[in-house]
Amino acid sequence: RGRGRRERKPMDPKEKKQARRLAKPHGEKATTALKVFEIDFASLPRHRVGEMSWRIGSAASKNQKKKKKKKHAAGGEAMELEGLDEDVAKKRRAAMETLKITADAFKGAYPELVRQRFSSKVMQTLLKYGSEDQKATVCSELKGHWKDVSMDKFGHMVLLKVLYWGSPQQRIDIHSELQGSYRKLCVHNVSAKLVDLIYASSMESDTGIGWSILHELISNEFRVLKPV
Repeated sequence: RGRGRRERKPMDPKEKKQARRLAKPHGEKATTALKVFEIDFASLPRHRVGEMSWRIGSAASKNQKKKKKKKHAAGGEAMELEGLDEDVAKKRRAAMETLKITADAFKGAYPELVRQRFSSKVMQTLLKYGSEDQKATVCSELKGHWKDVSMDKFGHMVLLKVLYWGSPQQRIDIHSELQGSYRKLCVHNVSAKLVDLIYASSMESDTGIGWSILHELISNEFRVLKPV
């Protein structure tokens, strides 16, 4: 589940070739995204996958809101950079600025770029290290495309990062869109692991979502039964 920390590898020849190909129709977007691969990720805060809450009013989501308020009151980014080595702080500022520029350049093209190997990796980075507004922009543009994204070779990794690093509301929006298609998705070689993760994580947080998936997967007759 991405709990370990792995250093990002430089772009391989296939990614460089695809980046050049994307530069023709998308120009600035592909050129700007190349800078994301130059970020020193060792300077960024370590994120670990914790409890994936599916309840909007849960204690976990309330704690996150309190932290955001404290961060805003203390000066936002200044609080994150406080106590850091000057060189590390400089690298972190540069990384956040690169992510901001890339997110602005990608606006309006997320549904198309999510299916590309090169650009999907950039979007995964935005979802992990980007701001809440940047995450919300990605999710809002991909709304209505989650079913196709979940079955895409590269796009499903973007959906996975939303499940890891998104908000409870964003997870629920994805579930609402996938509901009714879980039978098809659970036998697909790409999306099956997403169904497994959604079911397992929701049963730990909101059993109603887990049971709705189970009802859909087993049979039509099972839908009339209630959990005991």
